This record gives sequence, structure tokens and C-alpha cells, in this order.
Amino acid sequence: MNDPRVLALIVVASLAACAPASERTTAPAESAPATTAASRPEDAPEAAVPDPAPGPVTPSVILDVGAVAGRPEGSVEAALGKPDACETVNPGKVGPARKCTYRGGAAEVVFIHDAADWITVNDTKGLKFEAQSLVQLGLPATTPAAQSPLAMVWKGVGGLREVTMFTPAIGSGDVSYFYVKAATE
Repeated sequence: MNDPRVLALIVVASLAACAPASERTTAPAESAPATTAASRPEDAPEAAVPDPAPGPVTPSVILDVGAVAGRPEGSVEAALGKPDACETVNPGKVGPARKCTYRGGAAEVVFIHDAADWITVNDTKGLKFEAQSLVQLGLPATTPAAQSPLAMVWKGVGGLREVTMFTPAIGSGDVSYFYVKAATE
């Protein structure tokens, strides 16, 4: 996780969650004088109750597959932005299909029967080759149905036919790309 925006968000959220409830405010600091239990003993509670510990920080999603899979091209454009390029491809048993590239090659979508079906996510910088990385697609981290030193495969996760995560080399520990099949084999 080397994205400075994500790190800044984590730091801000952590700092806000760690501040005592009496200091959490949206009003400017000068709007009211700071008063603490120590400065007003008559208002001090008998026993201080600690603030709850901050919850786990949810990693940001690089591409929400649920907002794309099975959707028509217009809905995919609304989720990912205008495509960089589109072409007609002829993948095996499905016949001609439209393939579009989005976000400077970060994602590729093949539309089969006018729906986003095969989705390749190339924007994986900093992701580790572990089941937890599945959350980067907006999916729950679950145990893969199959695993090898080069790939992890999930079946039926998030209502999708198959999600495969690839690593570029045995032992690299990094993710090369994700390949999602929404419906068509």
C-alpha cells in the first residue's frame, strides 16, 4: 500500500479515532473555550470511560467488480470513465465481442452478449499475492477453491463465475493481475 492518498486517509482516520470524544468536533476551536474534567472537578465523572478502540481500516478498492460485472457498456463507462480504446475481438466459443480498455490500461472489459463479462484488472501495484487481496475488487476475502504457486482461483465469490489472481513469478509475492469471468466460461 504505497498510495499516499490511502496512507493519508489512514493517518487522519486513526488520529480522529484516537482523540477523546470531548475533543471531536466540527466547529472551529475558537468557538468555545476548552474545558476538561480536570479544570471543573464538580463536573468530573466518577469513573472515566475510555473511548472505544478504532475499528480495522478497510483497504481502498482498486476496481469494484460488482459495479462492472454483468452491466452494459454505458453502466461500465459510468463506473470506470470513458474507455481509452475499444476493438472487436473474437474469443473462441462466444463469437465476436467488444473489448474496451479503461483508465490507461488499468482495466480491460470484454462485453459478451452486451454485458461486461470478462474483466482484467491490471492496476495491482503494491498488492500481495494472498487471499486478502481479493478485497481490492470489492469482494470478500475467502479461501480460494484452487491455488498454485502462480495463481489463486475463486468460484462463485460475489456471484461471479470465477476470479483468478496471478503472480508474475513463483515466490515474487506480488500480484500481476486479476482475471474475472462474470458469467461466460
